[in-house]
Amino acid sequence: MVFDKEWFEKNQKILLFLLNFFLTKRWFRWILRITKQDIGYTEKIYHIYPHAYSVILKDKIFFEFRTHNKYAKRLYYSFYYLWIFFHGIDIIFNSFRLPFSFGFDTFTFTPQGATTTDGTARYQSSELTYASIVAASGTSAQNSNAEDSICTLGTNGTTNLFNLLIRGIYTFDTTILINYGGTIAATFSVMIDSNSIRFGGTSFNVVSAFPASNTNIVASDYSNLGSVAFSTIAQASINSSGTAYTDWVLNTAGINNIFEGGITGFGVRDTWDITANFTGTWSGSTANDLRGFFADQSGTTQDPKLTVVTALMPVTIPGANIFIQRNTVGY
Repeated sequence: MVFDKEWFEKNQKILLFLLNFFLTKRWFRWILRITKQDIGYTEKIYHIYPHAYSVILKDKIFFEFRTHNKYAKRLYYSFYYLWIFFHGIDIIFNSFRLPFSFGFDTFTFTPQGATTTDGTARYQSSELTYASIVAASGTSAQNSNAEDSICTLGTNGTTNLFNLLIRGIYTFDTTILINYGGTIAATFSVMIDSNSIRFGGTSFNVVSAFPASNTNIVASDYSNLGSVAFSTIAQASINSSGTAYTDWVLNTAGINNIFEGGITGFGVRDTWDITANFTGTWSGSTANDLRGFFADQSGTTQDPKLTVVTALMPVTIPGANIFIQRNTVGY
């Protein structure tokens, strides 16, 4: 397909030239929404993928992953009429059997990632005790909301009973990490735009997630999240401006959860949820609610991301003379 991994590899030299050449890098990074807040304009981009990019930082490589094909999506929509033009030219060339093609003979493109997704699984039904709602089966899921509750606990009217619990789920294609020397550090980030503190407040934790499908969250995935906290942030410390990321810096267990060679899943649960112990002050007809943006949010500066720092394996970097001993940290 157009703008898939193979297309990016085939056109890697051109893409990197535009991303790094001093006359084009600001413009082209703006096109792809690689912003000053990400890496700025001085660092050289080493590799670009449909859903990620990498930068060399001394003896380490910095990766930024998205839950969808962000950079492929930007190329598609930013230059849509140009691609259509090339597609028309290729059709004409093919009709006359001319031995030339721009590579747009077919023009099939999937803007959202074909291998990953983000969204939530929830229980929302009858009122239950807290222990029962934690252990219940999910009743629904969402994969396509632009902005929604990420982690929520809600009540109706019966004292000490709960009728709503939401858990966020995110998958990232981290296959490319298998080519590098082990993950040293990682951060999971979501942009939060609403933080309703009820019941006295809690903390929010990043945990493992193993949805039945990496591309489609379903109600049963409500039960497919881990209970070991990889990173914890107090609810009162959450940045809910809707303009800056809240960053969960992962501990060793979180780093080990990253699948170097496949799909990595993370979830968000509050502390009451992962301990199955509600220690807040119950109140009726309200919700302790953390809301934020998903990949379906318009634009590309608010979607969830996973940043990873790895050690370099013995590799030759294009445009540089670097050969570094493999670091086995994280193995």
